[in-house]
Amino acid sequence: MTQSRRDFLRNSALLSAAFAMPWQMAMAQTGRTAVFKWVPHADLAVVDPMYSTSLITQLFSLMVFDTLFGLDENYEPQLQMAESHVVSDDALQHTIVLRDGLKFHNDQDVTAADCAASITRWIARGSSAAVLQPVVETVTAADAKTIVITLNAPFPLLPALLARPHNGCTILPEAEALQAERIDRPTGSGPYKMVWDEWVQGAKVVFERFDGYVPREGADAVFTAGAKVAMIDRVEWLVIPDAATAFASLQAGEVDGVEAMSLDFAPILEMVPGFKLYRGALPQIGVLRFNHLHAPFNDVRVRQAVQMVVSQQEFMYATAGAENADYLDVHTGAFVPDTPMASDRGMEALDGPRDFDAAKALLKEAGVYGSTITLVDTVSVGSLHSLSLIGAELLRKLDFDVKVETLDWGASLQKREVRSAPEEGGWNVFFTLITGVNNLDPIGQLAIRGRGEAGWFGWPTSERIEALYTQWINAETQADRIEIAAQMQEQMFIDVPYVPLGSMYSVSALKENWSGVQTAMPTFYTLRG
Repeated sequence: MTQSRRDFLRNSALLSAAFAMPWQMAMAQTGRTAVFKWVPHADLAVVDPMYSTSLITQLFSLMVFDTLFGLDENYEPQLQMAESHVVSDDALQHTIVLRDGLKFHNDQDVTAADCAASITRWIARGSSAAVLQPVVETVTAADAKTIVITLNAPFPLLPALLARPHNGCTILPEAEALQAERIDRPTGSGPYKMVWDEWVQGAKVVFERFDGYVPREGADAVFTAGAKVAMIDRVEWLVIPDAATAFASLQAGEVDGVEAMSLDFAPILEMVPGFKLYRGALPQIGVLRFNHLHAPFNDVRVRQAVQMVVSQQEFMYATAGAENADYLDVHTGAFVPDTPMASDRGMEALDGPRDFDAAKALLKEAGVYGSTITLVDTVSVGSLHSLSLIGAELLRKLDFDVKVETLDWGASLQKREVRSAPEEGGWNVFFTLITGVNNLDPIGQLAIRGRGEAGWFGWPTSERIEALYTQWINAETQADRIEIAAQMQEQMFIDVPYVPLGSMYSVSALKENWSGVQTAMPTFYTLRG
């Protein structure tokens, strides 16, 4: 009887589990823990959060930086570095006072001048903060602890923006924040500090508990808000791209947790004592992203043709397995399914039979039938590699001549920044996953925006989507925001800045002695061993 690849992996893993070394006595159940070893979902390539929207950079930021506001379990903004926040009667001035005890990892005090410079840098560079550029008049330090943000129009969502972890407003020393270029060794003030001399790209990232960090008083940390009391002295991220190797390392006690456990192995861990699985609180959304600057996808007809043949079920089932349907959603629009901004508006573009004949006719009408395209395949991240392979086959069925450029994670991040024509080193299509917490609403949903070359990679332009975005920001009621978000999604299926490929819940696996696991994103300051 022939075994499938998935069955072979499961059977091999079960056999190795029988001989795995016991680890349960390795750590105390309470108090400080010496070392936590973790397999991240990807390698860390960029450490300046203003220069990357990648999830791994966000997770790095949660370790080493702190923010003026944090998000609680309901994704609502709460005071974090800020002791208080007061809005003037005319809503044009926000005064933020810092709490006591804030220090950078170089043991210098965090001042309002540092924060003002960091906010200014974030507004100039941060993708989600661009909406503030026409609204913010000045950001100043009234004294050592007081920041004053002056607006020319009310902007009630300012705390929510300041709290976002995605490309968020991380606080740097003033001298660093005044730099326009990317920072290679930023100085944070968070509960952990980076051990720069032990960082080996493609292999290991090391963090140490920052003893100078003073947690916020009050309730324990939940997500990015509250008292961040780090109880682990040293956190090691061990980069293991191969899913089977990562799984074997967890079984053997060589690591304490795996961030993105392959769903192939989840049933095994459910049968092996000593481990616990954690389903992500929100799913990640698959994205087929076009380059709108160059032919053929600078023509909306060509993007619409691809959208006509995309099956979310095919992408999700081929990536994660039909047997894992409980972890998948194959009716995903612009926003996270089953959340307030999610909608069925315009979803008929992806529902029903896929029409290859009509799609090919549209390509011929556009004069690009049979043209050559460059597709970026991020081979070192399993889910992205799977999406890329499925996407390449789909595009070949439309008779594109698909040239696949296989890159590791770091090179892929660099590649998607290239704006040159594909024949000059650029690209036409890449695939990615956008995280749930960043795509609950239009504030963090970068892929839908139509800001042209000022926007996210791919650089689509849509005056209609941008007008709706502004309406959403200024809406006074939740009902208005829900309706405007539905209109944005409807326009997305017309302009096709990208095609949503469905959504999937990630699964993390840890040794069962660990508690305090946050399922929205890994936050190591909540872990207890």
